[in-house]
Amino acid sequence: MFDRESFDHRATFQGDHVADTDGIWLTQREYGPFSEGALFAIHADRSVAAFDWEDVADAIEDD
Repeated sequence: MFDRESFDHRATFQGDHVADTDGIWLTQREYGPFSEGALFAIHADRSVAAFDWEDVADAIEDD
């Protein structure tokens, strides 16, 4: 993750089953089972993985 103004590196988050990611999308609005939003990542140009934003935020706060 990078700061949106300075572009300085802020934290790293890694999913268990995502590789060759060339695109992500984030919503911080409730979406399906994700009460605080979700981070979506392209996996190997074949599928999309969804990560609960609460889990991502917890992981990057600990980084």
